Amino acid sequence: MSVVDKGEFEDWLTIRVMVTKADTQYRGELLQLKLRLDKLGIANSTGHHNPLGPSLICESFHVGLSQLKADREVEKVCLRVFEKSVLMHLGPLYRELNSILIRHGVLPDLDLSKYLSEQAPKTSEQSEKKPAPPTEARQPDDSGAAVQQAPAQKSSQQSSRKSVTEFRGYASAAQNAFATVKNLLGTLSASRLARGDVAPADFSPGARELSAGELQKQLQELQVQAATVAPDQPSLRERVVERVKESGEHALGEEQQGTLDVVDRFFNSVVESPKLSEYAQSRMRQLEVPVLKVVMRDPEFFDDQESPVRGVMNRLAQLGVKGGRINPVVQRRIDELIQRIATDFEQDTSVFENAVQELDSLIDRQNLVYRRNVERVTAAAEGAQKVSESKKAVARVLELKLAGKKVPKAVVSLLDGGWRDLLSLTWIRQGEDSPLCRITCR
Repeated sequence: MSVVDKGEFEDWLTIRVMVTKADTQYRGELLQLKLRLDKLGIANSTGHHNPLGPSLICESFHVGLSQLKADREVEKVCLRVFEKSVLMHLGPLYRELNSILIRHGVLPDLDLSKYLSEQAPKTSEQSEKKPAPPTEARQPDDSGAAVQQAPAQKSSQQSSRKSVTEFRGYASAAQNAFATVKNLLGTLSASRLARGDVAPADFSPGARELSAGELQKQLQELQVQAATVAPDQPSLRERVVERVKESGEHALGEEQQGTLDVVDRFFNSVVESPKLSEYAQSRMRQLEVPVLKVVMRDPEFFDDQESPVRGVMNRLAQLGVKGGRINPVVQRRIDELIQRIATDFEQDTSVFENAVQELDSLIDRQNLVYRRNVERVTAAAEGAQKVSESKKAVARVLELKLAGKKVPKAVVSLLDGGWRDLLSLTWIRQGEDSPLCRITCR
């Protein structure tokens, strides 16, 4: 959006995407490094995430970049080069760090692949390939038939010992796998928090994830309720989560929560923008739920420059720039448009298209009023300057005419009683070289 092109939201989103890609690319090395550092009790100041992970590397680079005070396009180029030249080549660094810790005896036998891709127990077909145990010598019985002398009790004991050994092995592997996966989940969750993400919402255990249609229905009801926004109203995320909880044993899916977090963060950046007046900020907040509904259906919303939803927000920001004064008639029309969107919008964005057209006419009207005001102010300033110049010119002429001479009191009275003003007015209207001015000034 034009109102947040250089704002916190775009920076946060760019860094978040970069960190997520790097976390995914190096997840194996990072998890091993995290577990080894945890073993040593080494963590960053928050205690949550890897002190050598991509998150802190990206944040540190961004802090340094911001000191350059470069424009947004230059920052984007720098971030792309940083991602390509640095983030995509961190693998050898993380492998070497793990090797150094291994050489110093920090979890040298840690093998995540053993637990995350545990081989299934050997099948009976594989067992049959093992050499069969040796059999006892055959001896003829009384009937002359050859029989096997291996006692049944001995076979049973061997089978029992083998089962116990296998069970203990599987139990140990399962415990190790459970501990590793638990650590993995905790690390991934901490990584979300470290990147500035909020913690996942706490829904009831076993709650059913809402389908896309069900979530749209819940948002529609919330949208109507949010048509009037109180200054102390909870954030968009809090209101949506609360609404889902109130609807029954329901929950938001991981992707739905991710989208909600992005839109919530976006609007936080918008309403905190120093470019917007308080009036514009409050009207922007009334668009939170409609925008969330659009983004839930179309994840490419933030890249769609032609979206009428974006058009409404940009025009609202243009009308509500901080320091400007909105005409009361224009303000009333804006309130009606926002109310219409909150009431009528469900899925069809035509209501936004109509609003864009009306906002354009309001902007034209506002610009016309602004131009007229500027013209009036300019004319007033030019008039004041001409008055000042005319008085100086008249004073110079009188000084030349009267300097060193005895002037009758009647002449002085005439000058002070209005002649100076007449001369000044003549100078303003017709100029210093006009015939009337020359005659009057003689």
